[in-house]
Amino acid sequence: MGILINDTITLSNGLEAKNTYGSLYATDIHITREGFEDNQIEHNLNIIARCSIWISREYREQNNPALKSSIINITVPLDTFVTSNLFSLLYDAWKTQFSSTTDVF
Repeated sequence: MGILINDTITLSNGLEAKNTYGSLYATDIHITREGFEDNQIEHNLNIIARCSIWISREYREQNNPALKSSIINITVPLDTFVTSNLFSLLYDAWKTQFSSTTDVF
């Protein structure tokens, strides 16, 4: 699973890339909890993952290095986390950083 990023992205060297492929491929996902120590009724989970962008899906599948990586950090209520797909939560949050994306399965 991944996303086709229809935006033009600017790389750290100033070059631009269009219609790139983004994925959480081979990333570590860190989940920490909030509110448990204070005996709060509402408990949240903080989820952090690395999102990477390649020139294309094929380039990623050939194990080539990513063009760009960023960290996505979301906080979700425990009940949402339990009833949702973790990757859907992360991808949905990441897609908000772009004006146009297409899901790739």
